[in-house]
Amino acid sequence: MSFGSFDAHSGSNQSASAEINMVPLIDVMLVLLVIFLIAAPLITHSINVQLPQVNAQAIDTQQESLDVTITAEGEVFFADTLVEMSALPEFLERYQSQAQEMEVRIRADEAVNYGLVAETMSALKEAGLNKIGFVTQAKAD
Repeated sequence: MSFGSFDAHSGSNQSASAEINMVPLIDVMLVLLVIFLIAAPLITHSINVQLPQVNAQAIDTQQESLDVTITAEGEVFFADTLVEMSALPEFLERYQSQAQEMEVRIRADEAVNYGLVAETMSALKEAGLNKIGFVTQAKAD
């Protein structure tokens, strides 16, 4: 954008300004930053469960894992996919080729009936997924 002058003395020395106005770019970047700061916590877990609280150390694993979530209502999710208990063996067939190296992490609500957790673990074991762990929440001091 060029700026001109109405001054009579500078009539022949007019030249266009070649500077980029950075203020709009900074405004856009700040708006994007705010959007990402608000949206990031919402992306972590979309299924709401109240995890049991225990005193345990966190385990760092680098291997491939499958997250299983069991809600207080008894719904079983594999990643974000709802799976009925009757369709569980057919659903788990797709993981049989990776069963030896895959780890399963169960996130069960503390109000879930133990029978449902045991039934889910049994189906996982029958599919060859033997590395099963439970995700808990650290106990508040």
